[in-house]
Amino acid sequence: MLICQPPLLTIQAYTSCCAGPRFWRHRHGDDRPPASILTSTTGITVGDILDATALLQTKHRLCPDASPFNHHADGTVDVHVSFEAVVKAEEGDPFYVRERRRMVKEKEKKRERIERQGRIDAYAAAKRTARDEGRAIPTLAEFEAAAAAAAAALAAESLALHDGSFE
Repeated sequence: MLICQPPLLTIQAYTSCCAGPRFWRHRHGDDRPPASILTSTTGITVGDILDATALLQTKHRLCPDASPFNHHADGTVDVHVSFEAVVKAEEGDPFYVRERRRMVKEKEKKRERIERQGRIDAYAAAKRTARDEGRAIPTLAEFEAAAAAAAAALAAESLALHDGSFE
């Protein structure tokens, strides 16, 4: 049984003792090669994954690179195997379309979060300034109204400069 459609022809296998899972390797900048590379002209099957897992667990049971935390009481290594592959999808593939939408939503949420944080950072700075100058601390609504009024005044001033009038 193939593991996916379109069939995967190449999969990289990593062991927890030597290279660690993908998130760990990327976080720590570890670029060790995979423990094994599975290839097939017709597509990797579930049986291929199971066979590779069993082989790598046997091969790495005494791995000298394993963390002390990954050892059993008898001294053998608890080897976890993870697999990575790249799926080549067509532009209109439903998975590709869904992932692209998800990424666009993620970018929008990040932009909104950064914008909101910038707004709150400016508000927090205004509260500290008001406290330091002995003024009443503004509410968020008061701060935003004052900021909007200042932005409108600046825009009007800029417009007046570009119109050629200097009132």
